[in-house]
Amino acid sequence: MRIWQVVVGGVLIGGLFAVAGGASAAQMSRLKVVRDVLAARVENRQPVEATVPVAADIGELFYFTEVAGGPGTIRHVWIWQGRTMATVSLRVGASPGWKTWSSKSIMPQWTGPWRVEARDGDTVLSFKEFEVKR
Repeated sequence: MRIWQVVVGGVLIGGLFAVAGGASAAQMSRLKVVRDVLAARVENRQPVEATVPVAADIGELFYFTEVAGGPGTIRHVWIWQGRTMATVSLRVGASPGWKTWSSKSIMPQWTGPWRVEARDGDTVLSFKEFEVKR
């Protein structure tokens, strides 16, 4: 069997599963982000919201997420112009609103569109899109 037949067959079977009522990836995750904030800093376990657009000289940004459904692990993925710039694994405890955050140093030349995602495996639980400008 040719490789393209295997790939096309797999795509068709996957599509049929989705149409037949298969659970989506978001439904499979037991973790849920109940609050997310793009922050200039975190003080006393609370985010201080960043202004958007973000100034290129900000130095560092934080992605603050409050997660329910733990324990488990989420990842924050920082993406600039379609390229993954950092991936940070974060532990989520069992409390109803577990607060966690990651930070990313932003170089002044990294202007343009950004996205930061909170993921459970391949499932995107939440995200923020923002722009860095000079």
